[in-house]
Amino acid sequence: MSGPFSQIPPKLLNSLRRFQRKCPEVWEKKYLLSTRRLMSSLFFFVSAKRCYEEENKLLSAIGYYYSLFHISKALLFLLPNYSIDDVKGITHKKVSSLVLTDFIQRKMLSPKFGVQLDYLRKIREAVNYGMDSWIGLYKVLGDEEPKLLSCVDEAISVFKEICKDNIRHISTIIGDGIGDDLMDSYLSRDEEQEVVRILSQHNLTT
Repeated sequence: MSGPFSQIPPKLLNSLRRFQRKCPEVWEKKYLLSTRRLMSSLFFFVSAKRCYEEENKLLSAIGYYYSLFHISKALLFLLPNYSIDDVKGITHKKVSSLVLTDFIQRKMLSPKFGVQLDYLRKIREAVNYGMDSWIGLYKVLGDEEPKLLSCVDEAISVFKEICKDNIRHISTIIGDGIGDDLMDSYLSRDEEQEVVRILSQHNLTT
């Protein structure tokens, strides 16, 4: 991703480096949890895309939202000012709020990321809880898919920027460990191939 976004502010970068030096074991736990959430995000994306292609509007609407939700939590795990427990138990609305203050206002993510997260959450709530009707959902989801993928790409760029000293380890465990195990558990063969394609595009697997 080019432009002003995905650049880590110097103050945050210094804070991250101090945390990584002082708490290396906690930092490893944080980036491993973040990696799992990133994988979950891609699983939801490719599964939702498959559901969309099969005209399952309900499951595709839910999956598209959870793709952004999980990758948002992946980024929050990486921040030194939040404990692991803080992020594990966070609410959906709090995720949106923290993404705004910690990533969008700091210009690491573009404003469209927050707009997309909130919009897809509203759709998910509508189809999940009957809080609203959504006319033309199939067309809406088709229009939102490329925007969603762009936001996922943005978030992966931020993830890689923050974890750049650990990317080799992360790529190895995705390629040789948790990636294969998780994909075997949750995805079809075609969906696995799509996840691997996205990970390879971002140099996040061996």
